[in-house]
Amino acid sequence: MDRTIFNVRRTALARVAVFLLIGAVAAAGVAAWLGRVASQSVYHTLEVQRAATRLWNALATAESAQRGYIITGDDGYLEPYKAAMARMPTLLTALKQRVSERPDQVDRVARIMADVEKRLNLLSGVITSYQQGRKEEAIAGIREGGGKAIMERMSNEFTDLQAREDENLVRRQATFKLYEVLLFASIVAAVLVSLMVFLLQRQLAQENIRALETAATGLSRAKAGLEELVAARTEALASSTARAEQLARQLAENLRRFDLALKGSAVTAFTQDRDLRYTWISRDQMEREVAAIVGRTDEELLDGSGGKMIALKRSVIDSGEPTQGEIRLQSSAGERWYDIHLEASRSENGSIIGLIGASVDITDRREREGRIRLLLREITHRSKNLLAVIQSMARQTAQRTTSSGEFVEIFSKRIQSLALSHDLLVQGDWTGAALRRVVEAQLAPFSELIGTRITLDGPELKLKPEAAQGLGMAIHELVTNAARFGALSGPSGTIRASWQISGNNSGEERRMQFEWREQGVPKVTIPEQQGFGHVVLEGATARALSGKSQFTYAADGATWSLDIPGEWIMA
Repeated sequence: MDRTIFNVRRTALARVAVFLLIGAVAAAGVAAWLGRVASQSVYHTLEVQRAATRLWNALATAESAQRGYIITGDDGYLEPYKAAMARMPTLLTALKQRVSERPDQVDRVARIMADVEKRLNLLSGVITSYQQGRKEEAIAGIREGGGKAIMERMSNEFTDLQAREDENLVRRQATFKLYEVLLFASIVAAVLVSLMVFLLQRQLAQENIRALETAATGLSRAKAGLEELVAARTEALASSTARAEQLARQLAENLRRFDLALKGSAVTAFTQDRDLRYTWISRDQMEREVAAIVGRTDEELLDGSGGKMIALKRSVIDSGEPTQGEIRLQSSAGERWYDIHLEASRSENGSIIGLIGASVDITDRREREGRIRLLLREITHRSKNLLAVIQSMARQTAQRTTSSGEFVEIFSKRIQSLALSHDLLVQGDWTGAALRRVVEAQLAPFSELIGTRITLDGPELKLKPEAAQGLGMAIHELVTNAARFGALSGPSGTIRASWQISGNNSGEERRMQFEWREQGVPKVTIPEQQGFGHVVLEGATARALSGKSQFTYAADGATWSLDIPGEWIMA
């Protein structure tokens, strides 16, 4: 009777184990499916953002090239314009295809495409007018053609599109969290099933041992007749023990795989009791080893910087409801951001005994987002500054020239000078430019004279972008003046460009002095008309850099000096 009951119990437990194993496999399948769906959606969202960015960049390139062509008349600007125009249909089609499965974005992209078509028509119309000789009409088309309003409207649409795609990314991250939880639950279920099978086999082995002990007692009375039965029982015991050892090895392997899965992912899993004291954590965290974390609370570990995280955890303990959020933590290594998911941990009777959580370090993602926002603001700021400089150059040059040919020649050279400074800044990733390279770039037409008639003397300095741009324009005007009236207009003149740093750490202000001195000019000719170069040298450069300048004519050559604060010097 007892044996029958035992067999029934064993069969029932075996069935339960099978059902649990099937459930674990099914959960793992669902988790894998969710991961694949979420991954595809994230990839699609990133493709939409890339397509939008390429379209905007191409439009900006076309507009910049168009304006460069109208301003300078240089056909070289038409090449990037034509290239951007040629790419536009492909980029529009790509963006439209990317959002075809996003009803909330289709109308927005339709508006963007309409605005792009309007803007392209305006750009083409202006260039056509210019090429047909209607230059004033072309310039009026730039100023009054409504392009600015269209670009602002498109900028808003692009910003809204990017924001909506960012929202999609956030939603897909939640799907990833569900995938991770399901995967974790599947692994735990598999471990539990393996443990249950192990315990079942262990109980079977124990029952067999007791049965053998009973049979051994009867062998003293019927040894001969029971020898076969004893041998059979012994064989069964050996088989059961081998199976138990095999299950133990499988359990150890499953535990090792679970540990490897956690270590190989970006997820940190942990458990805490009701006092928020860590009872287990899967890996080192916040520059602390596991042994230094277990047994301590967040308040003890974070020195008061984890207020939001502690509040989230207490809300789970108090309400029993799961929660999720992004938190910022401060450590000796700096600021770190985490995406954290928390759920209550319950006892067998349903009471809350603590919590179980999972966190992912998202610091790199947050930093990338911050760099993108900073880059966009910096591009806008520098574009406005550059346009203001070009506008001022054009206005001053136009006031001091008598023909369009003279204007184009002088203005083109000044644009080229500005471009040289910009090339140096681009090579330095817009962090600044070496002063010596700024001077050498403007002296490029006379580079063979450097070291003979032209002397450069000064320490290695790196100027901030604004200072490099302003000083580059001033040196261009000095080189132009020297070639026309000064040291470079004859065979014997010399130029000495020197700079130095003054000030020290005892309270004296740190400043930089630059001097351009020409000598050996047979006859100094003072220009009768003070042009744009005089404006740059006498005041514009100094005012822009909060400094002082002086331009004088001596008997054998001109001298220009500039004194600016040390804040414009990077190194």
